[in-house]
Amino acid sequence: MSTEENKAIARRVWELVINYRNLDVIDEVYAVDFVRHEPNRDIRGREEAKQSAYTLFEAFPDIDITVEDVIGEGDKVATRYTLRGTHQGGTEEFGPPYGQVDGA
Repeated sequence: MSTEENKAIARRVWELVINYRNLDVIDEVYAVDFVRHEPNRDIRGREEAKQSAYTLFEAFPDIDITVEDVIGEGDKVATRYTLRGTHQGGTEEFGPPYGQVDGA
């Protein structure tokens, strides 16, 4: 695949998973040895990716993503995005709900 095709896939995956709650796309697109690096941990594999999404949806049921930038070279792609949502559900990772809109 070309760099541009990889970049389009990366954008599409974020938008489908977060904005449309389509977790099936994870099985379709993510590699078996997928790793997403986050500030406080790494998400490894398809099942952890799905669980991470479930937790996010539980804490922020109205969450929405805007993909700001997609940078790619060869088969490597990085994205910069903004997540917005109201903290309404209590989870271990995000704590008790506080009803405020977060943008990260």
